[in-house]
Amino acid sequence: MAGSTKKKFDKAKSAGYEGMKNDFSSLLSDIKKEKLPNVLLLCGKEQYLVQWCVNDIIKRFVNEATAAIDFTRIDDSRFSLSEIINACDTISLLSKKRVVLAENFYYAEGVKKRRTRADGEEPVGLDSDEEMQALCDYVKTVPDTTLLIFTCGIPDMRTKIVKAIEECGRVSAMKSLEGAELRRFIGKRFEKAGKGASSDIINEIIRLSGYEDKDSEYTLFNLDNDLNKIIAHSRSANIRPEDIEETIAGNSENDVFKLLDAITTGRKDEAYRLMFNNLAVAGADGGIFGLLALIVKNVENILFVKEMRAEGMNLEACQSALALHPFVVKKAWGFSDRFTLQQLKSMCRTVYEIDANVKKGIISDTLALEMFIANV
Repeated sequence: MAGSTKKKFDKAKSAGYEGMKNDFSSLLSDIKKEKLPNVLLLCGKEQYLVQWCVNDIIKRFVNEATAAIDFTRIDDSRFSLSEIINACDTISLLSKKRVVLAENFYYAEGVKKRRTRADGEEPVGLDSDEEMQALCDYVKTVPDTTLLIFTCGIPDMRTKIVKAIEECGRVSAMKSLEGAELRRFIGKRFEKAGKGASSDIINEIIRLSGYEDKDSEYTLFNLDNDLNKIIAHSRSANIRPEDIEETIAGNSENDVFKLLDAITTGRKDEAYRLMFNNLAVAGADGGIFGLLALIVKNVENILFVKEMRAEGMNLEACQSALALHPFVVKKAWGFSDRFTLQQLKSMCRTVYEIDANVKKGIISDTLALEMFIANV
């Protein structure tokens, strides 16, 4: 899961891009009508939508039987600019148009990416300014038999290549879905899986996911992954609130809160079962040691929320102030009712001490977690 971490933009670089509207729906409509310029730049935060549009273009214009000839995908790190031109000048066989895709075209982001040899060894070097100028000149003359598609992240609108594409083609910004469009996206995912979902359920998914947070790096790739987890978890015809709560924030975070719930309600046996049967796996890269890090983090989160509540902040204010998944803040809010500030500070000290003793080799990680369960 991606947390609500601050996305940093170079204001000079993104100037012009930030003011652009999401072109996703309009571009899909034009693909269907087959009304596209010969050159496209698909860019933006939502690479999920970039891939969607690329796939639609290929299906629409490239004959599946001759795709090996009529479609060329150029690798981002091993191409030369001249290769793009050569690929475009090849005549299509049976397709409506030849499609040339230059993926992750870093030049459009204002980056000169050093190319590598096919064997991954010594770098080939950078394309020259002359080669870039040749490509900028070429995009204005791409034959009508070819569709040249560039893709990148956030473009630098000041670069020569972006300006050239703007002049003769189309720069399509793929930004976050909003409002009814976002709700349709979620609803269609459930419909395709044979699941029903009420408006309240869809709204809760959006809220808990944090997708609409402008500063979040949580994208449609993350959302689609969470929707798949919700669908897999659901055992009824309709998605239920518990399906969301059990999956939307990621198993590791959720299981840590289950562990804390078992401990604080006196269900020590359940806590041990969770730790050994589920959470050692949830700790992933670090095993049980990784789990200890998750416990440290979430005990701190509960303390942070408790301190904010003491200052008069409500749940929404806490979610805005903390760079955390909204689900995590909501869970921490609920747990903060169970402890006083002093108890939480004492719990943090206990966790820090156990963590330090594990790192120093004084006690084993398994024993450390058993001590945590026994002493909280």
